[in-house]
Amino acid sequence: MKLRRVAAGAISVVLAITMVSTSAFAVDPSFKDVPSNHWAKQSITAMADKGIMTGVADGVFAPSNTLTYAEFFTMLTRQFYADKLSGEGEYWYSQFVAAAAAAGIDQGLSMKSVTDVITRYDMAQIMYNLMSKKGVQMPSNVDTSKIADWSKIPQEYQKAVSVCYSLGTLSGTDSKGTFNGTGNMDRAQAAVVMSRLLEVCEGAPAPTPTPTPTPSGSKQITSITQLITKDGMEEYPGGFHANPDLVSHGCSGMGIASNGFSKFSFTFKAADTDTCIEYLVDPETAGYLDPMVLKESVVVKAGETKTFTFDCSKTKYVGLEIKENGTIGVFSEGWITNITFS
Repeated sequence: MKLRRVAAGAISVVLAITMVSTSAFAVDPSFKDVPSNHWAKQSITAMADKGIMTGVADGVFAPSNTLTYAEFFTMLTRQFYADKLSGEGEYWYSQFVAAAAAAGIDQGLSMKSVTDVITRYDMAQIMYNLMSKKGVQMPSNVDTSKIADWSKIPQEYQKAVSVCYSLGTLSGTDSKGTFNGTGNMDRAQAAVVMSRLLEVCEGAPAPTPTPTPTPSGSKQITSITQLITKDGMEEYPGGFHANPDLVSHGCSGMGIASNGFSKFSFTFKAADTDTCIEYLVDPETAGYLDPMVLKESVVVKAGETKTFTFDCSKTKYVGLEIKENGTIGVFSEGWITNITFS
């Protein structure tokens, strides 16, 4: 999973739009290629409900399709600049691109054609432009040490990247917090990114760094709705099935709010390969699991079942990554049960 250690991550945003016209706001948010356990299901449904994104065909969202500049401009102008849409133009995207230009959110890009697949650098720049015009309060100090490839980010993109990273609209693409600005996003990731952007622009309360009092009793995690990130996770009796077939990178994972508890425990059963489990924490209480810090890495042998208990007293969020143990290309599968905070 790309926890947006993101583990994180991917994480790795974005949309899908077969964009026809602005009248396509009333859409059926049910897509046959987005199952109920899809990691981005909630965001995809929300974006479809709002008319920000639509399917590419009847009942098809195509979550793994890459996103173009035209599609991203369409998403943004539908939501933020509907008053600038003319309904005119030679191509389906003409009015959306024109509205983006009129709003001035297309400045500072390396884009050659609006039909090209958008880069993460330009996505950051576009969102920075939009947030600036919408009066979003920008962070004054950003800890760029959390961005693993910061030294390689071109100067012209550093402001946009640092702000988007800090506000959580974009995150790292791997466990190190690598931004990978020349990389692309798929439609599912775009839906998540857009959801985050809406939260920021609509003034959603930011997570507070005030420590949460340690509660009494314990809490079990058994529902997918209790997870913040859920890459490759399916509900399973008493817990979750880490299914590498559900993620393109083969690494499953989850992120959970620890809610002031001091101990985090779970049982893991490996399938037919040795499996590495990484325990991650977010000591910064940023709220976006971005990036997470690796605290411990353990190996569970093929077919073996082990129970683990970790300290979560100094973190607001915890995460698990389930990955191959040294054998590249052999993805690991397993079952996580009895997930308990106490």
